[in-house]
Amino acid sequence: MLFNLLARAATTVVGTLFPAYQTYRCVEKAPKEDLRHWLRYWCVYGLSSCVQKAVETFMLHYLIPGYEFAVLGFTMWTALPGAGGSDKVYSTYIRPFLKKHEKKIDQALTEASTSLYDKIRGSAKDAYETAVRAALSAVFTNPKSGTVQTVSVMVEGPPVRREVQAAYVEEEQSDDDLVFIKEEPMDDGYE
Repeated sequence: MLFNLLARAATTVVGTLFPAYQTYRCVEKAPKEDLRHWLRYWCVYGLSSCVQKAVETFMLHYLIPGYEFAVLGFTMWTALPGAGGSDKVYSTYIRPFLKKHEKKIDQALTEASTSLYDKIRGSAKDAYETAVRAALSAVFTNPKSGTVQTVSVMVEGPPVRREVQAAYVEEEQSDDDLVFIKEEPMDDGYE
């Protein structure tokens, strides 16, 4: 248990912190080839992280003896520039796969992002309209009877520019509901 924790901590340091710092150094000062190495590493890291999450989600890591150490070894092999693991994994597996399926992936990403944008926009519009209706209902509530008057809300335009029109429709009232105030001289005894 303790060794697994140490292996996991070492994997985080070797697999994330060290490469992040090296990437920073490459972006700021290093030659182009070093930058290419770290970009390849981050591609490998992203894919291996997805595989690890899938393995751990289905609890398969409990079935693999020394799983944490295998992950640490793979991470060291791919993260350390002298080992060349990330360049090998990238050029052997990731690059050919992405080259072959690049158009399909781009199309799927475009469709998914458009669909997601439309759903988020629709949800935001619905939430906004609900909030406006609730606010208008609170404003147009008859305090005497506790009833809500009819309120209609029309929302048009993109989410950032909303135009809200509210109409207050009065219900017919009987004379019993009305309060009349009549001005009369006060008889206070000072005449």
